[in-house]
Amino acid sequence: MADAGRGPEGEHHPVPCARFVLSALTGEIRSGVLSALPADAHEFEPNSDTL
Repeated sequence: MADAGRGPEGEHHPVPCARFVLSALTGEIRSGVLSALPADAHEFEPNSDTL
């Protein structure tokens, strides 16, 4: 389930969470909640301040 977080919108995607994230990043799954995906570039920035 993908939830908008700040509203009542939600979407059901019948895949495990990690598969959903990968599919949303690559464009295999389109999501109205994550409408900015897929993006042209992806970047991971670790943040030691949160741990």
